[in-house]
Amino acid sequence: MAGKRKSHSVSFKAKVAIAAVREQETVAQLSSRYSVHSSQIHQWKRQLLEGAEGVFGTVGRPRKGDPDEVSVDELYEQIGRLKMELELLSSGMTIPEILEDYEDLEKEDLLAALAWAARLAQSRRLQSVNP
Repeated sequence: MAGKRKSHSVSFKAKVAIAAVREQETVAQLSSRYSVHSSQIHQWKRQLLEGAEGVFGTVGRPRKGDPDEVSVDELYEQIGRLKMELELLSSGMTIPEILEDYEDLEKEDLLAALAWAARLAQSRRLQSVNP
């Protein structure tokens, strides 16, 4: 019986693909190191190389109306999602419980929310000490 497919974050895929492009280790070594099948590494490497041109597609900041531009609404949506994740954690839910209930979240998302909250709390502490 087949197990559940492993879902990798975009940053993990990029890290593995860049390591493959560097060719400092063989694909077999990378496969063993990252616990990913060699054909998957080849696919990610190919995607990286094919999409590399897009990195240089626009020079400077995106123009208004550019599809790559992040809207304020999207940023508020992301802030709301981060607040929800923090509320769930503060209510006593564990990270595995949250990931089970919210399948579109990844562990990296929750850790980023915690890091953001820690920076915010530190900033507020500093502001209260130095008014």
